[in-house]
Amino acid sequence: MRIKELIFDVKEPTVYCESFVYEPSNVEEERLGHLFMIGRIRNVSETSFYLINLLASRIKREYYSNYHRSMEVATESALKEGNKLLKENEERINWLGNLDFLVAAVSQKRIYFTLLGKMRAFIVRGEEFIDIVKNLILEKDVLFPFSTILQGAIKKDDVLIFSTSNIFSKEKLLKFGKDLFPIEEKKISKIIESEDSGTALIVETGKEAGVIERISREKEKKGFLETLPKFSFSKREKFFPSFKGKIKEGLNKPYTKLNQIYNLARKKISAFSSKISSLSKPTQPKKEEFPFPRITVEKASLPGKPKFDFIALKKEREKRKILFGGALLLILILIGFGFYQHKKNIENAVLGEIIKTIEQKTREGENSLIYGDKEKAISYFVESLELLNSIENPGPLKGEIDNLRKDIEDNINKILERKVLSGIQPLFEIKEGLEKFSPQGILFAKDNIYLFSPDSLLVYQWNISEKKGFFTEQREKVLGGTVLNKKPFFLIAPTSVVITEKEKILPIDFPYEEISVWELDNFLNYFYIFDKDKGEIIKYSVSQDKISSPNLWLEERGAAKGAVSIAIDGSVYLASPSGEIKKFSAGTLKEKISPPETYPKIKGVTKIFTSKDNQYLYLIEPAEKRVIILDKKGKIIAEYQSKEFKDLKDIWVTSGDKTIYLLSENKVFKIDL
Repeated sequence: MRIKELIFDVKEPTVYCESFVYEPSNVEEERLGHLFMIGRIRNVSETSFYLINLLASRIKREYYSNYHRSMEVATESALKEGNKLLKENEERINWLGNLDFLVAAVSQKRIYFTLLGKMRAFIVRGEEFIDIVKNLILEKDVLFPFSTILQGAIKKDDVLIFSTSNIFSKEKLLKFGKDLFPIEEKKISKIIESEDSGTALIVETGKEAGVIERISREKEKKGFLETLPKFSFSKREKFFPSFKGKIKEGLNKPYTKLNQIYNLARKKISAFSSKISSLSKPTQPKKEEFPFPRITVEKASLPGKPKFDFIALKKEREKRKILFGGALLLILILIGFGFYQHKKNIENAVLGEIIKTIEQKTREGENSLIYGDKEKAISYFVESLELLNSIENPGPLKGEIDNLRKDIEDNINKILERKVLSGIQPLFEIKEGLEKFSPQGILFAKDNIYLFSPDSLLVYQWNISEKKGFFTEQREKVLGGTVLNKKPFFLIAPTSVVITEKEKILPIDFPYEEISVWELDNFLNYFYIFDKDKGEIIKYSVSQDKISSPNLWLEERGAAKGAVSIAIDGSVYLASPSGEIKKFSAGTLKEKISPPETYPKIKGVTKIFTSKDNQYLYLIEPAEKRVIILDKKGKIIAEYQSKEFKDLKDIWVTSGDKTIYLLSENKVFKIDL
């Protein structure tokens, strides 16, 4: 895709526009495609401009947080986050009726989009111009401003145009659209005649990707700046936008003063130039009227030749050029330095306003703590951190920003009771046999820890009392394991189970071919196989050394799709990477537990643990090297984090929630609760 960004900037102190282009950052995210957003906010103060950047950042973060989801599901989830953010800011910022915002998720074949306020979106297909928002009913509900999502198919050479209402219209495109491509500044000038600020994105789906080209058109107040060209082209980085919008708006106020400075400078420069000019002229006798020697004519048959000193004349001219060039260069340097210094002052002023907003949110978070509202306090602190993280170049304010970040993170750690285990040491580490064994799962039974891997025949057993470990070998690869009636219980390929204490091997049947065994869990005399690929849970009972026939436990086929881990305490809990937990009973969904409010936001859960003997739910998130403990309603009880928790694989918690055992790479860590 080739992308062009168009900015039409009228220096209005109460209007701010920005566009955002996000591309997949890795191979997994490519299935979610590109994310485009444009926003405009009006009739608000400069201190409220941050809302557009914060809204785009929140939507983008949620959209790419789970690459296992479809584009449609990712868009719905991202817009829920957007609605939540707008709801949180409705009292601080008068955005209702003043905010225009468009969100579009685009792949090679599909587009999903929604908008708030006055926005335009078109598909240019050959000579046809399709207005794709013509029949969209705009929402004005403060609770759910983004509630309607449109979707459609796109073709290879389609051109997508997203813009604020004042930049493009169907009438202008019908009149000038045939001559619009390739896009050039002269062609854009014919179409855009707006007196208001606006922005647009033009996406050519059939073109090769390149650096995003920005076409900016600025309309200034009267003064010497009117002599600047109408259009300027520059290359722009592809991802997170800087604070250029805020800086542009900040330039509006000092224009009058700059004109006065310019007029005074012009007089000084003129006088200075006159002095230089007079100094640079060659010395002449007072009685001579010309700088050249007189021509004398003698009586002769032929007139005499004038005697010019061409070498001296050439030197004088070169001297004059050098003097003028040096003076002009000095003047340009002084003017450029003045503009640079003024720009830096404005940038610092804008950063100062953002820091004030962050400090205000931090105070609101601290006030919420006083009233015991921890969730609201975390929400304020997280918003503050997001604003801090959006600052790309803090300059001289870096120290102040770093101190703010540390204070906010300390507050979050205190609320979450997060314990950073900086000096934790492994209980034991497997150092031999790693070429044949890479542990993926952990069990605890009768003072022994068992490690197993679906790619190996080996099981590693560590005795806690003796502090010794050894390998045992099964006849086939170990597909999964759990503890049944306080005994280790392993499922081995292709169709049998082994109860290690009695060394009994029992046959097992599967309900369908090509089953994908992801996890095992248990409850009383039952064990359950979680097939992640098909989204199924298969239930078995064990009695008198016999395995029952399989039973598809879920009432709805594939209801477990999207989950990554299973835990059972009588009810079945299915965890998704985002931290959302679905609670099932008797095969049907009974409750959805929302992801807990924490920071960084949960986006990479890989395991969940609980049992009938545990009071809490336990989640591990390898990317953040942390364990999150929740009550069974989803409220955070505590967090444990350590830089030593590299590549967390699995978790086991003893009865009564006394001890956590964590499998990290080839090490096991112990946390006493």
